[in-house]
Amino acid sequence: MTEFLRAAVTGLVCLLSLAAGIAPSAAADYPNRPVRWLIGFAAGGPVDIVARIMSQWLSEHFGQQFVVENRAGSGGNLAAAAAVTSPPDGYTLLFVAPNNAISASLYKKLPYDFIRDTAPVASIMQLTNMLVVSNAMPVKTVQVHRLLQGQSGQGFLCLIGQRHLGAHVG
Repeated sequence: MTEFLRAAVTGLVCLLSLAAGIAPSAAADYPNRPVRWLIGFAAGGPVDIVARIMSQWLSEHFGQQFVVENRAGSGGNLAAAAAVTSPPDGYTLLFVAPNNAISASLYKKLPYDFIRDTAPVASIMQLTNMLVVSNAMPVKTVQVHRLLQGQSGQGFLCLIGQRHLGAHVG
């Protein structure tokens, strides 16, 4: 795991320096001041926890603070807008999650173009979502499952997950 993190951080530094147009000699002393890491969610959630664990490791590894800054609201769009309008110097990072892709396709008038105005620099984690049902249920597709539920909004993955967890936890 340590080798993976080391490779991810090395790639992050190299890509950040290329994206910012920093010469390789200047990249050797990156970062020489604190780095802001914008999170589009409230403190205490899963994304925040991962970012805080990673920022602690990055701070220790680079000898410079990586500060998590929660900018919750508007489905992560507040954090994304703050990142996009920050100077392109590698000292403001954005924790990107599925909400950013959803916002790019959902909202017609965002104050930024997510694809044009951002560049991926490192992959921290990958998550897989699965929708499963009991073999006893007579459904084979998500659409049929939603029709069987008969209520709008009750078939979304987060609600299904909450109900599933609630059934097991009590």
